[in-house]
Amino acid sequence: MNKATISAKTYAKSDLKDQLSFAFFMMMGMCMMMYVSSAFLTS
Repeated sequence: MNKATISAKTYAKSDLKDQLSFAFFMMMGMCMMMYVSSAFLTS
């Protein structure tokens, strides 16, 4: 959790394009994890 807050602070200091790409990859990772977990639950 501490590493996440540190990386979030460094991303907040970087420019907007890096912030958007970081948020996009985070959302993609969340969706992939939800998809995989639901696939395991239904099987």
